[in-house]
Amino acid sequence: MGGAGGVVFGGGLVVDGDVFIEADDIAFQGGAASVRSETSGTLTMRPATSGTIIELGAMGGVAAEASLTLTTADLDALSG
Repeated sequence: MGGAGGVVFGGGLVVDGDVFIEADDIAFQGGAASVRSETSGTLTMRPATSGTIIELGAMGGVAAEASLTLTTADLDALSG
């Protein structure tokens, strides 16, 4: 999936093989450990807009302007 303004995963996400997400806003709303893999593979994420910073662990969804932000809730979803 590439070049999107924003991508929201409202539930769980099972990564099967290598998955590439390119968007300026990525949200995992399925809760803690909701992103998982049943096989080996890599989940790669990057901003769609060149020069956009990546911010990790923003509290309560408060993010810097012009950033791809993964909140603490997003990181919890990836902890599975």
